[in-house]
Parts: sequence; structure tokens; C-alpha cells
Amino acid sequence: MAAVALGFGAVTCSVESVLTTISSTRSQGPISTLMPRAAATMRVLAITGFGIATATAHGMPGHSFYAVGLGPIGWILLTIGLGFVIGSIFSIFVGAEQEKEKLFVATIGVVALASGLAYALELSPLFLNLIAGATVANLSPSIDKLNHAAARLRRPFDATLLLLAGAAWVPISLVFWLLPLGFVIVRVVVLRFGSWLATRRNPNLDPNIPRLGNGLLSQGPLTVAIAVNYQM
Repeated sequence: MAAVALGFGAVTCSVESVLTTISSTRSQGPISTLMPRAAATMRVLAITGFGIATATAHGMPGHSFYAVGLGPIGWILLTIGLGFVIGSIFSIFVGAEQEKEKLFVATIGVVALASGLAYALELSPLFLNLIAGATVANLSPSIDKLNHAAARLRRPFDATLLLLAGAAWVPISLVFWLLPLGFVIVRVVVLRFGSWLATRRNPNLDPNIPRLGNGLLSQGPLTVAIAVNYQM
């Protein structure tokens, strides 16, 4: 699972950094549209892939939940089902509520519920919350207000996450510091090659754009969240 966490952690990209760069440079055009979408898609793929890998591990011999007998596919379906149920209940509970403070408190509650349930079952709280959030986005008439409430939660949650990650850090041997260096190098090479390939496959993009993949190099708290999720 360590290699899985490292791999999907490398897939993540900071959408906020991409949007900030586009805004500060007042860029326009197909690249300015593509980059945030690519970064957001990479985040969803990373969370989904890691969540599925975590659920699949429950059906493998040696796991503490292996005796339940659901199997890898069963655990994946259970995770998706729990996220759908939590999101559906939350949508019904919130209804057409428009008051920001009530929605803010309710959002904290559903995130805590989903995360606590995932922790108890040793599943990925990131994946469970992703499914719950996608369900709410499609069912709740108050989605715009909920997005505002979620945006208010982002910075406090990010700060708390970084604090917990720092508290859980254990000093390592000097030789293992080569791993982060290799992580960065491999990520740069893959993103540059991937962007080069994309510009040649997409007729709407200029194939002569230099170092397009550099725009996706920045990473945010989601990478740390995957690492903390793995450690759990």
C-alpha cells in the first residue's frame, strides 16, 4: 500500500495554484481552460484510485477485515454505497435550506460522520467523502450555498491536516531522503511527457507550447491527506 499511496499522491495537483496563476497573469485561451480541468480531474482520479485500492485491500488475506468475506469487489461496492447513503441522507436533511450558518454546521457534521465511519471500517475517508459530495451535488437544491460552506472549511481543514501530519512525522535515515528527490524527478518527467503527448493528440492545442506540464507540478494538502490516510 505504501507504493500505491506514493503513486496516487504523485497524481494530485493543486487546482488553487493553477487558478491563482491564471488569474494573476490574466491568461485566456484553451490552455487556461484546460489546465484547471486537468488538475481537478487528476485530484478526482487520485482520490478514487486510492480509495478503491484501500477497499480492495480489505478482501485480501491478512487484512483485519478479511474474515468478513465480502471480497475486494464487495468492499468497493460497500464504500460507494455508504457514500451514496450518507450523501442522500444529508441532502434530505438539508432540504432547501439557504441559511449559511446552518449549512456550514451541517457540512462539518456530514464530513465528520463520513470520516469517522471510514476510520472505523479502515476505508478511505477521502473516497467516502468524494462519493457523498458527488451525491449531494446531484440531489441537493442548496448546492451553491453548500459550496460556499465547503470553501469556508477548506483552509481550517488544511491547517489542521498539516498540523496532524507534522505531529505524526517520524525522523528517517538520511538515505531515505533520496526517495523525495526521486519522487520529484519522476513526476516532472511524467508530467512533461504527458503534456507533450496531449498537445499532439489534441488539435485545439499548439504543439509548440514549451513545458506545459510545469503548470501541473504544484501540489496541495491533498497529497498530505493521502499520506495521512495511508498512515491511518
